[in-house]
Amino acid sequence: MRPCLRFAAVFCAVLILPVARGRAQDLYVGYTATNETVSFTSGTNRFNWIYVGNSRDDSTDNLLAVSGAGTQLIYTNDLTVSASGNSVVISNGGQVSTFRGAALIGWGTSCVSNSAVITGTNSKWTAALFYVGDFFSANNTLLISNGGSVHARFSSIGEAGTGNMAVVTGAGSLWATTNHLSVGGTGIIVSGNSLLISNGGSVVNSSGYIGFGSYSELNSVLVTGTNSVWSNSASLNVGAFGFGRNSMVISNGGSVIVGFGGVIGYGTGVSSNSVLVTGTNSLWTNSSSLLVGRYGSGNSMVISNGGTAAGSDGSLGHFAASSNNSALVTGANSLWTNSGAFRVGERGGGNILTISNGGRVAGAYGYVGSFSNSSGNSALVTGTNSLWSTTFQLYVGEQGASNTLTVANGAK
Repeated sequence: MRPCLRFAAVFCAVLILPVARGRAQDLYVGYTATNETVSFTSGTNRFNWIYVGNSRDDSTDNLLAVSGAGTQLIYTNDLTVSASGNSVVISNGGQVSTFRGAALIGWGTSCVSNSAVITGTNSKWTAALFYVGDFFSANNTLLISNGGSVHARFSSIGEAGTGNMAVVTGAGSLWATTNHLSVGGTGIIVSGNSLLISNGGSVVNSSGYIGFGSYSELNSVLVTGTNSVWSNSASLNVGAFGFGRNSMVISNGGSVIVGFGGVIGYGTGVSSNSVLVTGTNSLWTNSSSLLVGRYGSGNSMVISNGGTAAGSDGSLGHFAASSNNSALVTGANSLWTNSGAFRVGERGGGNILTISNGGRVAGAYGYVGSFSNSSGNSALVTGTNSLWSTTFQLYVGEQGASNTLTVANGAK
């Protein structure tokens, strides 16, 4: 007899058999069927591997549910949600955990539209790896709401897949990752994956990546609403590697916090990545530098409608390979503030800063063209109450050639 348990539309309050025998078995939910449900509502239930659906097309719309305070589902290896339309729901204080295994929401080329929901105070899923969309799977979703939480050592949305999405919403809702979290991972086909943090939800990790792998593009993060926070204790890279066109939006009082430095366009050739910080109390703060274009080109940042970006040093075009990056600071109370220097074209060329309609940029020092190969950079400060202020010197063409500063229409 196979070491597994099969169910067909069965409600199981407690699965005693694996615990009573002293060893964990495997759990299959809808392995070759549709519309099967397995529910745990009390006790500690142990398994080795857990499969919700399979890698074929004949296993759809199956459900694994864990509900109620004190209800635990513990597995040793991996919990895989595959095929299509299969789901895991953890609610009302239920908990699912593994010490060394993974949580894989969508795994395989035919795996689409699978989901996991963790909802309610003290509802929790703990795993070593937590992947939403892996191995060419698409359109899988994770929802953490109403005080639910996910805890992992490494996390990824679209590790190797397209159109996968995670939503963390509501006060007390949390996705905590000890190491890095990537939106768009290291696989061959990685595109259009997204993370939404809203209504007071929180995501906490070490380093954060939007577009991590060499083939990653068009991935996005939206942090919106008061007390909605993405906290990165190390660094944050929007377009670390890959084809580019990744984006982040911080709006309506949302916050992104970075313990070290933030970068838009990290790697060579990573282009057209963008960040928008918009709305009163919307904030991107970095303990170290904030770079628009480290090696990449054609990257951009817009700060508007009272949004704020902050760091120690700010730079457009950090290295010589980084060119044609831009920043726009526009609207009353919109601010990019730096405790150190702000450089338009640190080493790269053709970088552009625009301060308009009452926007402000502040720093200890200012540069348009900082090193010998930083040529063709420009800054435009235009409109009443638009301001670029420096505590000490402002250099236009300290080195390099054809760098320009224009102050117009009542700006200072």
